[in-house]
Amino acid sequence: MGRISRAIVHTGLFCHNIDDDLNTSEIVLPWADTTEVTSFAGRQGFVAPCEMHFISFAIRYEEIDTDHSLTLRIYSTDEGDEVADEEANMFKGPIEATTDDFTTFYFTEADMGDVTIPKGKNIRLSIQANTDPALSVTWYASSIWEFRLDPV
Repeated sequence: MGRISRAIVHTGLFCHNIDDDLNTSEIVLPWADTTEVTSFAGRQGFVAPCEMHFISFAIRYEEIDTDHSLTLRIYSTDEGDEVADEEANMFKGPIEATTDDFTTFYFTEADMGDVTIPKGKNIRLSIQANTDPALSVTWYASSIWEFRLDPV
């Protein structure tokens, strides 16, 4: 059997759902379950198995109690390094408590710029509100990435 001689581009989806009282802390989102934390650890990181390119992020809340804005950040960490580099930062707002319950908000490549993570880097996503938007609620979130699968 012959080897593939050109790169293959594949699109993948990730679930980042959490149940949380967001407050105003920066929340690092999980890639594997609903465990979120306020630091870079555990399931909140994803090692890029190949070059990955950000396409979009969607988030939907249950009931919102307070008008607020939301910031999505994408970080990466080099191999052999503990310091996370901020790759992108996008602010969405205002999100209104009276009209935006059960509404999906999108952060796209057009919003975030060209975010390409090289193979081997650790990727982390975080969200942060400027004021506490609600009590503990379910936050439904997902991201879409392109994978460049280079031939072996």
